[in-house]
Amino acid sequence: MWLNKFEKLIELNIELFSGTRNQSRLLKIYNCLETKREKLEAGDLDENKIKPAKKYINAESEDRYFSFYEVQKEVDRMTTDREKIVFLTKEKFAYNRAVIDLENKHLPSYPDECDKLINEIHTLAKLQEEEKSTELSEKSTVDFFNKVKTNLKVNQLVDIFIQLQREYFVDSRPAIEAENSEIVQLICNNFTDKDGNSISPQTVKTIMMPSKPEKRPKGSNIVDISKHF
Repeated sequence: MWLNKFEKLIELNIELFSGTRNQSRLLKIYNCLETKREKLEAGDLDENKIKPAKKYINAESEDRYFSFYEVQKEVDRMTTDREKIVFLTKEKFAYNRAVIDLENKHLPSYPDECDKLINEIHTLAKLQEEEKSTELSEKSTVDFFNKVKTNLKVNQLVDIFIQLQREYFVDSRPAIEAENSEIVQLICNNFTDKDGNSISPQTVKTIMMPSKPEKRPKGSNIVDISKHF
């Protein structure tokens, strides 16, 4: 209140500060007022702050106490990792600069606790970033190309690849050289059935098994690709 009144008094007598030297003095007065106001406001905040129980205080100096219990709660209220790390780093430096009068031997070291929490924040951020990158990579792998819808029956489509893999040759080599698992992946990643549904890898595997010839199309249902060779 007295600061505000003093500032008002200066404003009412502003003509006394005309001239270069007096202008400089006026600026110094205003700077002092603001500095004093900030100190008083900070003091009010400190007075209103309830000191935690001794079991939650890691250490005390002449000027302040260090409670990681309170620090943890303050960090939980922050929204960004950067803000948390800056706050914890400042607390650690403040402790290292302070002359410690009393240290609670039942609690871990205050700066060590700050370091552990900083490391935890870094580790979690890295894991979240890796998880996000993996999700984006998987999504791009799945969604980069639209699957092609086939109006053939699934066993007809699979049978075409079986013919190319096992029955038709180019210069004594199979028309396509691929393992069964590679063909399963190729079909399932690139085709849907006539209803737009994904094709089951297990279904494709079963059709391709030499021991399951009954799963392949018969008679007129066979898509004959021999005319192309």
